[in-house]
Order: sequence, then structure tokens, then C-alpha cells
Amino acid sequence: MKTNRRGIIALLLTAAMLVLAMPTTVAAASVEDAVASSAAAPVVALFETVSEDATTGEPVNRTMEYEVVTKDGEHYLFLPGAVDIEAVSLKYIGDDEMYVKDTKKYYLPGQSAVYDLSEGSVTVYEYASDDGRYVSYSLNVMHGSAIPSLYLTLDDVAGQSNTLAWLNSKKSNETTGSLLMVDAEGNVVYDNTCDTIKGRGNTSFVAPGIQYDNEHGYKDEKKSFNIKLTKKAELIEGAGKMKKWSLIHMRISEAYHYDWTGLCFNLGFQTYRVLSGEEYYGNMSQYVDVYIDGEYRGAYILVER
Repeated sequence: MKTNRRGIIALLLTAAMLVLAMPTTVAAASVEDAVASSAAAPVVALFETVSEDATTGEPVNRTMEYEVVTKDGEHYLFLPGAVDIEAVSLKYIGDDEMYVKDTKKYYLPGQSAVYDLSEGSVTVYEYASDDGRYVSYSLNVMHGSAIPSLYLTLDDVAGQSNTLAWLNSKKSNETTGSLLMVDAEGNVVYDNTCDTIKGRGNTSFVAPGIQYDNEHGYKDEKKSFNIKLTKKAELIEGAGKMKKWSLIHMRISEAYHYDWTGLCFNLGFQTYRVLSGEEYYGNMSQYVDVYIDGEYRGAYILVER
């Protein structure tokens, strides 16, 4: 029996045309069905302020970026007190699109949307246009008190993959870098380089303290630091201009039970100044929120030395 090849081919072509003519739209998942993700959140918070060029003295716009910290599947955003918590710009740094549920708008990589974070948490949605799926990231927002914020940027050290961990490993290790300090109202106090950044303390340097687990697998502790500025500056009002300052961490871990409140150093300095009066010199001190290489490292006590 001879096969009618032309007839078979015609039937196959007809079937193919029918399949192609059928509707092929796939219903995109609703944002209400967004899948919660524990992966790194694809946004950074922005804070803009005006600084002064160290060479020309001209005003310069500065934008600080605050990355989301992910730990044990939870997302945290640490913002300084100077940030207007009711109008925070979140910039999308992912590869797809960011979707804002309230406004029903989509944002491409590099674009920003303003969020009200005053409730202490917010959900950020990411939309994958290739498969029409939504992913959600629930951010826990930690807003600092009305205290200054200090940003240290460490210069790279030859042979070291992580400068901060290297500084924390030995007191004699030191590097250079830059420092930006912003007061509680968002005004720039110092924006220049540092000649020296190194560990501070004797037994306090080697004693156990607050530890941070990070993605590289090691634990780097919250250490105190001595800093020498390139240019004299009055980082604390009333202290006068000087180059040498210290950042003292508050030992509130289980290894040190004597200062759970974190008030020991600051209260001691203030008490001495009140009791001694103007006849004797007393160190000025100030609580500050500290960020090192863009990562929030907690509250410290800034003190002149």
C-alpha cells in the first residue's frame, strides 16, 4: 500500500497552523501570590546630603547607600537618625523590575522609588517579566536615634581580602582610609581622609565582644579603633579641632556583665567634667552610629584623645 506523502504533509501543516493559531497567553502571577524570598534583597536605601570639597571648598552633593543585611533568612535595613524615615528612597539593584504595590508602578535597575518606612517594616516586590512571577522581600527597618552617624571607608591592604577582619586580628595592624561624619540633622561635620586607622585597647582589644557572622564564614568582632584625621576637625561640638579621635565599642556581650546599658564610658566622662569643672581637662564624648565600608557596625562612643 503506497503512502500518500503529500496528504500526510498537508495534514501535519494544517495541525501545526491550528496549534499556532490557538491563544498562547499565560496568566501572569498576581502580586498577591508573590513568593517570599530569603535571598539578598535587591535594593539599597539612599540618603543625600551636601558636603564640602576638601580642595576647593565648593559644595558637593553626597549620596550614601545603605545595603540590606540578610541574616537567618530575615532582611534588615539599618538607617541613621538623620534620615527622613517617612520618605526613604529605595534604589533597585536587581536584574528584573521592582514593583511598588501602592502606586502600581514598575522600576528598572538603577531607578528609585520613595517609601514610607515609619511603620518599622516594608515589603519590596520584584517582578520577573520573563515568566510573569513576583517575589517579595520583607524588610525590618531599624531607624537610629537622633545621634550623629560616622562612615569609615578602609583602604585596601596588599595581600588582604578583607581589611576590617585584618585590622581586628591584631592591634598593631593599621591602614588609611576616609571618614564622613554627619550630625543628627544631616549636616556634614567632616568629609576627608584619615592618615591612620587601627585597633584600640589592651585587654579590651583581645577580650571577647560582640561578634558578627558574615557571608565569608568567619566571625569578625566589634573592636574599638584609634583614628588620626588628615585635617584637624571638631567632630564633637565644644571639643575643639584635633586630629586624634577614638571610637570605643560598648562591651555589652555575655563576656562583660558590667556594662549592659552601654552607659559606662560616656557617663564616666560626663561625670568627671561636671565634678572637676573648668579647672581640669575632661574628655568630650558622643554616641555615634558607625558604618564601616558600607556595613552598619552598631553604636560606638566617639571620644577625643
